Amino acid sequence: MTIFIARHLQSVGYRVVVLSRGYGGRAEKQGGVVSDGQRIYMDPDSAGDEAFMMAAKLVGIPVLVGRDRYRSGANAIRYFHAEVVVLDDGYQHLRLQRDLNLLLLDARRPFGNGHLLPRGPLRVPISSSIQADAIVFTRCPLEDPVFALPREIAEHSKVFRTRHMPALYRVSDSTRGQAGVYPATLAPFETADIVGARVLAFSGIADNINFKK
Repeated sequence: MTIFIARHLQSVGYRVVVLSRGYGGRAEKQGGVVSDGQRIYMDPDSAGDEAFMMAAKLVGIPVLVGRDRYRSGANAIRYFHAEVVVLDDGYQHLRLQRDLNLLLLDARRPFGNGHLLPRGPLRVPISSSIQADAIVFTRCPLEDPVFALPREIAEHSKVFRTRHMPALYRVSDSTRGQAGVYPATLAPFETADIVGARVLAFSGIADNINFKK
């Protein structure tokens, strides 16, 4: 969603910078520039895998990491003259005043069991959903059911629906086997190309069931 939003803002003429915490990367604590939009300066171990992925995909859009989003935002404006700053996973970062809050909810269980981590999947209380300018449901089924949101939330937020589609890529021959090549060149291919082939599936994400489907 961060990549989608950043590309859309870029397409309508804004100077965009993406801020990520860089979770799990060596630069998370001190912060830094993963990409200036043209060149990538960190590997995945330094940037964190998600920040590195965004830097690889967002041509012309700088990506900064750091636990201190205020400091990163100030650097985005100072060094890259950002007109719009997009925070990846920043809904609960209350230190920053936001112009627009987008809250993503899994359509299968929007509020899980209703409890916060570690008892449940929520990062913020359900009551904080009223801060959302828009609710974006992810992993929506094809039949488009009507989602029941608490009235106080539904009255304040617009609602959008999204679906996940598989996308397959293979590493190009020009970068195969080259250590330290970031990012590797990826070429898209169709699911029909692997029909009848022996395939090993590896998932490094939380929702392995959805990945398997």
